[in-house]
Amino acid sequence: MNPPATYVLIVEDNPDYCQWLLSLLKKRGIAAEPAATLQEGLDKLATRAPLCVLLDLGLPDGNGVEILRHIRQLGLPIKVAIITGSNDYSTVGTAMLLRPDVLFRKPVDALEVMSWVATSCC
Repeated sequence: MNPPATYVLIVEDNPDYCQWLLSLLKKRGIAAEPAATLQEGLDKLATRAPLCVLLDLGLPDGNGVEILRHIRQLGLPIKVAIITGSNDYSTVGTAMLLRPDVLFRKPVDALEVMSWVATSCC
């Protein structure tokens, strides 16, 4: 099943956290689709580009930075919010060099994330 033309891609390997984000977006009437791995996120980007990506950096098969790098290298008009609990300054620093639109630290404030999604992705 293809996602709607405008949707948010959530790349998050923690199923509870992903479900929480999906439910927040659904309550606001925003379509979203999950991806639990780096490869699944890249596959979904290749199928249909979302308006926004909520991106975790620590994924079971790689680093979420690779998704941000892919988006920037192709010049895709996709807004990217990094949502991470990582304290690895090297990883976060590398991500910041790729100019994400915003960085949220876990645990995130639901109102802040939803406000960003509403203004950036809809």
